[in-house]
Amino acid sequence: DCPICLQTCIHPAKLPCGHIFCFLCVKGVAYKNRRCAMCRREIPPEFLERPELVHGIQDLCKTSATDDGYQWFYEGRNGGWWQYDERTSQDIEEAYKKGEKSCKILVAGFVYVVDFDAMLQQRQNDPSRRRHVKRDLATIPKKGVAGLRIDGNTVATDSEQRNDADRRENSNFISTIVATDAAIRIASDIIGSTLAHADEINRSEERQQNILPSLDILEQAEEIMESTQADNLASSVPVVVHPDLFSQTLEDFRSLTIQNIVDSSDSENEDEQIIL
Repeated sequence: DCPICLQTCIHPAKLPCGHIFCFLCVKGVAYKNRRCAMCRREIPPEFLERPELVHGIQDLCKTSATDDGYQWFYEGRNGGWWQYDERTSQDIEEAYKKGEKSCKILVAGFVYVVDFDAMLQQRQNDPSRRRHVKRDLATIPKKGVAGLRIDGNTVATDSEQRNDADRRENSNFISTIVATDAAIRIASDIIGSTLAHADEINRSEERQQNILPSLDILEQAEEIMESTQADNLASSVPVVVHPDLFSQTLEDFRSLTIQNIVDSSDSENEDEQIIL
């Protein structure tokens, strides 16, 4: 007998520690604390994917049915139908023939409610966990029995198939994240380059605007001084002026203007270096 349900073992499974339980019973224990119910030794994760059945694949090849040749099935996660284990199927069949609207079953440590009107199975404490059920001929094609399926010469479970699907889904999700991250980096680089180029153009325009007024002032000063010199030469009143006075004044003003332009440019370069 199974030490957990205290009934005859259904699909007896042997743990690495040597203790034997119903597969669904030990599956429920493994989901909660992953330790043997007898010796408390840890249950390895791969046990639920490749359990060691005492009777091997022969335990799954036997097809039980009701007197009229029918069996109960529940819907698989990825399509197809799984057959209930013999004891659970018998409990459902008895409630169904009594005309009850629903019945409760214990599967892998969880209580489920089977609704005969809606033909649904849902977990009692989590109604969102639901699957379709059906009553059909025992000989129809099925994925396996109670989450166990024949894989070559060994027995595998639904969890192994689900883990493979999860790994593929996670791989696709990671690939999507990498591609999105690369696209964001490229877009960020393009935006940064565009803003830097626009900023450089603005600084160039500002420097040009600072230089142009100084050049205009220099040209106006040259015109005024040349006009003044011409007026003095044309005047009838003698004016004593050093011959190089106008030229020297013009040169001094030109030097100051050019120096002002250079200082302005150097100041902008220093600001750029500080920013960088």
